[in-house]
Amino acid sequence: MIFEQRNIGNIDNSTKIVSSIVGHDIVKIAEEFVEEISLAPSQQLEQQVEGIIYNGTNGLPCNTSLTTQEGKSVSVECISSENVIIWYIHS
Repeated sequence: MIFEQRNIGNIDNSTKIVSSIVGHDIVKIAEEFVEEISLAPSQQLEQQVEGIIYNGTNGLPCNTSLTTQEGKSVSVECISSENVIIWYIHS
């Protein structure tokens, strides 16, 4: 998962800035995905993110646009190759 123009890296525990998430823990990916998009996510936004992750992990199209409760538009693109999935998130 890559967020906007940030370099690929790890979670910085002191600032909590996430540039990317690498791993296989779908629950953790969903949590960070939602947190990156909105600090106060609605249940609908959480369900949309779960749908995007489900689609990506099951080989379905997951390129979409989300709108946060604050009215911010966030685009999500998904690229998959064999067992690797990259979600690119940008506003």
